[in-house]
Amino acid sequence: MTSTTFVTAFYSHCNLSQNHIQDFRRIAETGINICIYSDSDSDIVQFKEFPNIKIMAPFTSVVSKIFTNMNESILDSGDSECIYLNSKPELIENAIKINPWNSTHFAWIEFSIFSIFNNHSESQTYLKTLASRTLYSRFLAIPGWLKNKSEIYEFDEGFSSIRWRFLDKFFIGDKESLLEMATLTKQYFPMFLRTYKLLTWEVNFWNWLETFTGWNPIWYYATFDDSVIKIPSWLYSISLCDISIKQLHEYPSVIDETQYYETSASYIFFQGRHILNTRFVNYFLLEGGQYYMANKNGFIITKNMVSLLDAVKMIPISYNVFSNDTIGLEEPAYPENQGCNIYGLEDIRLYEYNNQLRFIATNRNYAPIYKNRMIVGDYNIENLSYDNCQLIESPYNSQYEKNWIPICYNGEECFIYSWCPMDIYRLNLETSSLIPVCRHMNTITAPDFYRVRGSSSFVELGDVLVGVVHFSEETVPRQYHHMLVSLEKHTYKPLRYSETFYFQHIGVEFCTGFCVKDDNYIFWVSKKDRNACKITVGIDKLPMCFEFDV
Repeated sequence: MTSTTFVTAFYSHCNLSQNHIQDFRRIAETGINICIYSDSDSDIVQFKEFPNIKIMAPFTSVVSKIFTNMNESILDSGDSECIYLNSKPELIENAIKINPWNSTHFAWIEFSIFSIFNNHSESQTYLKTLASRTLYSRFLAIPGWLKNKSEIYEFDEGFSSIRWRFLDKFFIGDKESLLEMATLTKQYFPMFLRTYKLLTWEVNFWNWLETFTGWNPIWYYATFDDSVIKIPSWLYSISLCDISIKQLHEYPSVIDETQYYETSASYIFFQGRHILNTRFVNYFLLEGGQYYMANKNGFIITKNMVSLLDAVKMIPISYNVFSNDTIGLEEPAYPENQGCNIYGLEDIRLYEYNNQLRFIATNRNYAPIYKNRMIVGDYNIENLSYDNCQLIESPYNSQYEKNWIPICYNGEECFIYSWCPMDIYRLNLETSSLIPVCRHMNTITAPDFYRVRGSSSFVELGDVLVGVVHFSEETVPRQYHHMLVSLEKHTYKPLRYSETFYFQHIGVEFCTGFCVKDDNYIFWVSKKDRNACKITVGIDKLPMCFEFDV
């Protein structure tokens, strides 16, 4: 894990109030390491009690010297606040040189940033977690409003107002990238002053620096709220490529009018046998994230293959395709000239209940028109059939239902329906519906859990249960990120979670199969909805670093 030091400043000319000092106390109380610069010891002396705060010695920035030494007659205006604003890169540079906590990354955080936040507890947890995440080795990320870079001609109008290409409250990067920012500031600030004869806001200068010098920080969208500190997920998602062993499975061809391709797989150990269900699909994803439909009617069709695994190598030793004709449910009638274009049982999760091998899957062609619903049933590997299938109603009449995770809660057949808060529902087979039975609230402040979805079933590991969850960034193509989560046995209360990670690439990848064997985690993963493989990682390589709230 890397560590991040946060840098801020409190200057008397910034007209900060006692409320702002209380806002900073909220930052200090997170325990993150902070270097603070100030021209007023009396205002910050109260923070000497915090072991995570270092009050830095004052110094005069190069920006301030440049402004002072320049012929002020060529400048329209200038004040102490703008000098301070443009000195931020140098304050971080100074903190990097001293580096009291030997950090690899540094972040600027505005002293009163909590005054713009809507959810204080969530943002406190986010900062605390961010401070100890393993971050991408080389980057500088700055939030902003305006997505497109400015054109050169746009600067002809000068800087009479603020250009919100970048926001001023927060930015983060590794030491080298931040030192480069400070070097560019000192190099180009005199040219900027001579050209525009105006001391302006730092975000205007950064905008100019990006346009004229080739400086290329990572831009991410934010507004003046909690989003300014929410950096892109890929900057803190660690790669498993160098710490894992990957093994492709050699599946037989599945052809029915068109070729089918193996994708995600679900695993279960049931009555002495290691069983793997692998989904096969008749489409594939192009590099840009588009779907290529091989079916002449443009239908997406899923077939499922069951395999028994070698108990030692955990690789398939048999391959048999289930028949979709055994589902036995009635398809809804679509309006004339309309119809369903997605068929089969998608993203099966296998589970055991009352000594019976069961499954839950997403389905479209048996659901109400234009909706997804979940189907449960018995998974009959002897007859290669889906038996006793039932379509389960959505508790909220949602258009799309996916990723319910099967569990046995208080001896009943239940599912983890959502993760923020974590809601557990009991299956009522008589009414084909879900009944709420338990809610855990301690996930609501955990970073990213507002968008977390279920991936794998949960398995025992010592005195806890462990499973995989995921969330995605709605980029093109979509980016999937994963975490391990540990739950308390019996209550299923969330306890801890791992760093965010990806298996093979930052893009479309899915994991519905998971188990613990010896001292390893085993994941069954697909990449771009293709190439199902087994990935093995040592348990010690993916520790549960972070705790949920009590």
